[in-house]
Amino acid sequence: GGWRWNSGFEVKATIDKARKIWYGAMRIPWKTIDRRPPRSGQELRINFYRFQGPPPDRKSVAWQPTGSRSNHVPEAFGRLRLEGN
Repeated sequence: GGWRWNSGFEVKATIDKARKIWYGAMRIPWKTIDRRPPRSGQELRINFYRFQGPPPDRKSVAWQPTGSRSNHVPEAFGRLRLEGN
């Protein structure tokens, strides 16, 4: 049933035409990621991907490559550690 997950995320993008750079930001409500309240020292399994171009020549880049044709391999994800003041 994971495919039914809807995070309610929000996105924003800006383009610096002079420097030919685009910036993207995403905000995901915490309650859709973890039932525990966020706290310093908490770790989460996470990965980040970027897909570029149309098939069949689409390129895929991952922060933590999964070693599989699928990007959905949580045991291969990196660990994100929360830190706070």
